Amino acid sequence: MWKKESDNASALFVDLFACEKYDDGKMFEEWDRKIRNSDWEHNYPYMKRAAVKSDKTSDFYLAQGDSYRKCCFDANARVKPGLYATIQLYNQCLCFAEIGSKNVGFAYANRAICFLHCGKHSECFKDIELAIAANHPPELLPDLMKLKQECEGNLEKFKKMNNRSCHTQSYGKRVIDPQLSFSPHEKFPCMANVLEIQENEEFGRHVVATCDIAVGQTVLVEENYVSQSSKSFNLVHCGTCLQYSGSLFPCSKCTDVMFCSETCQNQNELHHKFCGANFERMPSHIRFIIRSMLIGIIAFTSAEEMMEFVENTLAKRTTQVPEAANDEKSKYALFLNLKGPRGDKFDVETTYKVYTGLLDIALIKSMFDSQQSQRFLMHFAAEHVSIISSLIVARNSNFNPLACRPTIRAIPNVFSLFNHSCAANLLNLSFGNSEVCITIRPIKKGDQLFVKYLDAGIQSKPRSRRRRQDALLKYWGFLCKCDKCEPNCKPKQRAKMKSDENYQFLSKARCNYYKGICDRTELSSKCIAFLEKFGHLPWSEEMNLVLDVYTKCLLDDYANLYNFC
Repeated sequence: MWKKESDNASALFVDLFACEKYDDGKMFEEWDRKIRNSDWEHNYPYMKRAAVKSDKTSDFYLAQGDSYRKCCFDANARVKPGLYATIQLYNQCLCFAEIGSKNVGFAYANRAICFLHCGKHSECFKDIELAIAANHPPELLPDLMKLKQECEGNLEKFKKMNNRSCHTQSYGKRVIDPQLSFSPHEKFPCMANVLEIQENEEFGRHVVATCDIAVGQTVLVEENYVSQSSKSFNLVHCGTCLQYSGSLFPCSKCTDVMFCSETCQNQNELHHKFCGANFERMPSHIRFIIRSMLIGIIAFTSAEEMMEFVENTLAKRTTQVPEAANDEKSKYALFLNLKGPRGDKFDVETTYKVYTGLLDIALIKSMFDSQQSQRFLMHFAAEHVSIISSLIVARNSNFNPLACRPTIRAIPNVFSLFNHSCAANLLNLSFGNSEVCITIRPIKKGDQLFVKYLDAGIQSKPRSRRRRQDALLKYWGFLCKCDKCEPNCKPKQRAKMKSDENYQFLSKARCNYYKGICDRTELSSKCIAFLEKFGHLPWSEEMNLVLDVYTKCLLDDYANLYNFC
């Protein structure tokens, strides 16, 4: 990559696809046909659908949703499709409905019925209001008001049972908006000012504490540099914040995305600029790489400015401590310097698809309209393919409750600088479009902060030492030497932990908590007390038990769990 045809200062970058084995016209024949004909449809259940608003298509999904809903509530039905599948169909109906279509009111009203039966009161209320705003037929409004009264009655019962207001919640869980426990760092605002990024030969770039940090402190809340659902048409997450929201509404211009609020809709600059573009329906990995490039491109006013910036940044590519990540250009520079150990292979097929997919976007084609800029774009695409192939973090969101949850792909910037330990002192959570790090062991001034690259999710099953080491070597190129992989906790230390009153309480209470019959506030305080006292010791089974309970408490504190049946 990045070779020129000659040493001349004005020489073009070499054509990456000019090699004979790529130039026979067959390798990309089907892809070129789809690009040429704009043949990018939504692959829905039952059939493919053209990506245009159509009441005929909307009618089909409304009828399917009504049919599913009746089966869900029919005691004699042989097959029950489930309310989640029913809501998906109503969402499809909404996405295809034309402006002013009667289907909009019907879909919101019928989706509200599903939410009521799920016990999702806030979603039910919201959909009733949306149905009224969408001019739901006047003759059906009494039924809608009756539904609202039933929802209010259920909500009052729920409030009395839980002794708390939960109009903004759906499952009685305490919902926390992640925020730093300290003032933000001046150069890295997503990170607390009690942290510092350093670099040395042993650890490379890493993060250390500049003062003592207690257990339970949030030290990183970073919006991912690039992220998306792996499904081309995502009916589960908001298209901007990627938070799960039952009550989504569609973009009024395209059929590709849904939003949880007007704020998210207005803040999505990428969608505003490229609404309806074909890349939204391309294969997931192609779409993700194109998205990462578009984020970089729109940070600049012209192709020339962007090309100069990229060439200068790559010419000075370094593994040293980044200068800052506090504006769009500095964030992009950090992204370009994140290439991991597996990022040197040239993937011609992916690069070609990304390159041609970019040029399929009218705005990009008008920006990169010369041979020189298009040759640059080839290498630019290859660079992004290389970076992302070495860094991609494909994970299930900790807070996506659906049994068949679509994977979220994400690449954060600053979070990528934290090193791994199987006995980490941070809990890392994927919260919508953000990465959140919370201290779960006391940290002394000068200590390095570690996260887990493996088994970080709510559904993760613990791996054996051998499996952990195999995975770390395969994907990250190193073997872990932490105190969990090489245990050195002394018997006297373990005995002292076992005799601690907090440990004894937690070992007895954890099963009741997992069953939902134990107060997590009390458990959390007991965990913190134990960890403040013993968290500096090497990893042990006793430490692990307390960390498991505390992790579950934190997950429940942050989670807004839905349980579709």
